[in-house]
Amino acid sequence: MWKKKLGDGFTENFLATDGHGLPSQHMILTDQHIDQAFNDLKRGCGGVREDYFGLLYLEKFLNISRDDAILQVAFGGNDYGLDGYHLDAAAKNLYLFQFNFSTNPNLFASSFERLIEAGMSRIFGNALQDGQQNQMLAQLRRDLFEKKDLVSRVLIHFIFKGDPAEAGRSKLVCQAMLNDKELEDYAERFGQNMVVEVDYTNWISDLAANKVRYLLKDLVEEEPYARKISIERYDFLKTRTVYDRCMEIAYKKWRWIERTLR
Repeated sequence: MWKKKLGDGFTENFLATDGHGLPSQHMILTDQHIDQAFNDLKRGCGGVREDYFGLLYLEKFLNISRDDAILQVAFGGNDYGLDGYHLDAAAKNLYLFQFNFSTNPNLFASSFERLIEAGMSRIFGNALQDGQQNQMLAQLRRDLFEKKDLVSRVLIHFIFKGDPAEAGRSKLVCQAMLNDKELEDYAERFGQNMVVEVDYTNWISDLAANKVRYLLKDLVEEEPYARKISIERYDFLKTRTVYDRCMEIAYKKWRWIERTLR
């Protein structure tokens, strides 16, 4: 996973990159900036205060006009795990964003799962659309219909306030993918167009069920984790120590090593 700093602790975390990353600028976004945008726009745009973090990111870091940025950010719910997008016609990249005005990268987990399980089909397929879906999704589908020839790559970016070193530490599914002996075959089969194939989501689901689940099962049989589970304390699952221990178990089971995208 490749990462870069965006000033004052803001971090842009790339699940995948092709060497044409988004521009990094030394610019600070503060709580005051978000409060101001929220107060100025909440009557027309709705949503909650945290939604305006994404709006300001598109404006300040990508130089998108406010009118355009409003259309490319999700305000309120029914977003299927997608918080915003940007189509870079020059690079032929479609960037899908998850925004989190927090220092905790683990908060991305549930929204990323929702994006994979339901959001991708809403974006790239599923002609029967949810009539209550966020307006941003409808706008994205219109852009894709009108500008599909301008997109050759789809990249998912996680934007948050925290330490970039923390973002990948609990990503055991990513390590399962990178250590899969069929990885090169999947890389050839998927990612060449905008269609999210059923086999791809099945692959991820299979790794989660048949690899990561068993890692965690072995982990929670050990102390002190067994005791913590017995009293319903789960915060330890977010720690680097747990990630490292899971990788040790994975090495013994399947000879996994920690790998990164190159």
